[in-house]
Amino acid sequence: TAIPEFFQGTGTNVSTQIPKPEARQKIIVLIAGSILVSCWLQVYFLVDSWVKDYPSLLNDDIDNSFLVKELYPIENSGPNKAPNNGTIILNKVALTIIDRIDKRPWYQVEILLKNTGSRNSEISKLGNELIVKELGDYKEKDLWRIEARVDNINPNNPDTYKLDLLSIWSGPTSKTYKNPRMAVYKQYEYYLKRSCRVEPIASNRVKIAGIECERVNNFFDEPPPSQR
Repeated sequence: TAIPEFFQGTGTNVSTQIPKPEARQKIIVLIAGSILVSCWLQVYFLVDSWVKDYPSLLNDDIDNSFLVKELYPIENSGPNKAPNNGTIILNKVALTIIDRIDKRPWYQVEILLKNTGSRNSEISKLGNELIVKELGDYKEKDLWRIEARVDNINPNNPDTYKLDLLSIWSGPTSKTYKNPRMAVYKQYEYYLKRSCRVEPIASNRVKIAGIECERVNNFFDEPPPSQR
């Protein structure tokens, strides 16, 4: 300890003093070391709080980080692995969309599919509602969004659609990408996708919708495709 260096004398005859020159270096090293340890402890608790509030950060690549090193890999985390929260909301959206589309009048489903590019589309609204509901305990809920892409599977059969449901992460990542239309770098995004086939089915001379979706989600470590 450096405290005795600031006092001289014994017993009740004690007075303060300026530390001797040979002791000052030790005191400076001790104080600097204490500050460094304190800073690292603060960094630890800060990163720990980030991980709790934004668990999807664990799926990023931190191999080039000078600050954070993964000593004990966490299950279902790491680069090229689908974030758990993204999987949860996409599964919920897929189940809800199947329930809403299946056996619904075909003309209503066609309107829904053709309006998927709108920010106020039924699928986008549904996705936002489910994100708030399922990820309410995480601050990262504002960094996820649900979008959909629709395309005709067969040009010769315009009534058969491919519906891609996307769960998109727009939060911080270790990557950036160059916008091909602009000479600027943008925040990197990645996404999960589940594809569904939607087509009309004849029922008592009335067209109703039938939908069949993939059983698993696919993870893409790249920006999502643009709206068509």
